Amino acid sequence: MPVRHYYHVRLGLTVNAAVRVNGITVHHGSSSTQDGITGPVNHFLLPGDNHLEVEIRAGDPTHGSAHFHAAIRYTQGDEARVQLDWPEDFPALPPPAPPYPTLQVRPFLMSEDHPRPLFADAPAERVPLEGTDETWAPIRALHAAFERGDAGAVQELLSTRVAEAHRFYDLPSTSPAAAQAAIGERMAAPYDMLPLYGGQVVFMECAGGRAVQLLRLDGRPAIAGQSRADPKLRFLSNPVLVRQGGVYRIVA
Repeated sequence: MPVRHYYHVRLGLTVNAAVRVNGITVHHGSSSTQDGITGPVNHFLLPGDNHLEVEIRAGDPTHGSAHFHAAIRYTQGDEARVQLDWPEDFPALPPPAPPYPTLQVRPFLMSEDHPRPLFADAPAERVPLEGTDETWAPIRALHAAFERGDAGAVQELLSTRVAEAHRFYDLPSTSPAAAQAAIGERMAAPYDMLPLYGGQVVFMECAGGRAVQLLRLDGRPAIAGQSRADPKLRFLSNPVLVRQGGVYRIVA
């Protein structure tokens, strides 16, 4: 089993920023709290060369909460493989108001025996910000499946994501059977979904054009909804699509 890695983001209340791993956005927007944000990242890492990217979109460097930290860490020992901090790692900007966005990229290496994610061998393609019929197809289908409360359709549309997660993390909770049971429990009722406004969501090329990610311009999750039976049950996602078998599939 490969060493598990996770991303770690910590930000001040005045900061709006984006964090990307190999071009795939793992965080974007601002936060109403200063709690840390974490998530697994093994499935976005490549054997050999990788990069962590931080884009500061807004922030007051004179404010007491002006800080932003992003890192890729080991699960074991909590050691940082790579990290970026604002404003420390960013060039000094002239007063009175720094121009935004400002961007820094830091390369890092993974071992050559790290498993290859699906996007590593996908064809590089150009996708416009407004998407295409092919990229919209799985997104609209997933959105509609949640609105219907269709557990079978959700399981099918997320099957590649489930398989990829289990391949990288190999935990009882990531197995296809466990994922199927979890989806079934969460889909006891239809979901009230945030509309897919055409002008509010964009398809961003990532991983050198070998993947595309749906993002919402205001920083909210691109696909978001809550169960009508239990509002505590929510689905929040900025889905990553990769072409596989001639069609786009949701891989994250």
